[in-house]
Amino acid sequence: MTKYSGLEKILFAAHIVAIIASIAVVFIPDMLLFVG
Repeated sequence: MTKYSGLEKILFAAHIVAIIASIAVVFIPDMLLFVG
């Protein structure tokens, strides 16, 4: 097996950021409506 130590971490972080961003886009407006 070949190691992708740097690239794999970057891709993993990018996936996490994309998932969090997509959740935030859906979740934040609901929170703003609920709080406001």
